[in-house]
Amino acid sequence: QRQMCIRDRVARKEWRLIALEAGLGYHKRRYDGSKLDDNDTFIYRLTLDGTSTSGKTRYSLAGQQNYNYLGFNSNDYYKAYRFSGKLDYDATVRISTGLEGSYQNDDYVNSSREDDIYAVSADLGYLIKEWLELYFSVGYEKRNSNFASEEYDKTLALVELRVDYDLGKN
Repeated sequence: QRQMCIRDRVARKEWRLIALEAGLGYHKRRYDGSKLDDNDTFIYRLTLDGTSTSGKTRYSLAGQQNYNYLGFNSNDYYKAYRFSGKLDYDATVRISTGLEGSYQNDDYVNSSREDDIYAVSADLGYLIKEWLELYFSVGYEKRNSNFASEEYDKTLALVELRVDYDLGKN
């Protein structure tokens, strides 16, 4: 049986063109009848969001640590340290673009496994109607691991038709 307690607090301060958000939390996990050691982990998140004076450009930088469970077996708990950045630009009223990148280190509990994951992506959106957008994204992700069987390279291309229609609208 697994017992878990998560406590967290988040603070956000907004100024005219930027916002800073900080979160701090605590995981307390106790395992009855398990080979896993009990775990107490502090978690945190720090995010800086901003926009240009014209409002056409937006950015976000973030760093965080969290404690995760994949759910496959008892050794799938890991601490994740993640750093990411995103830049969005509205080229016109109808066309938006974006770039995003991240680095994450996964340090597995009860295992010598450690992964480094690098990702980058770019996107393009075209607003067909106020409530309908055609969205295209391409990305690349690479995971380096000290377990050779867990390494991969992934290339992704995605096309979406996004609908955001207010059903309560008259």
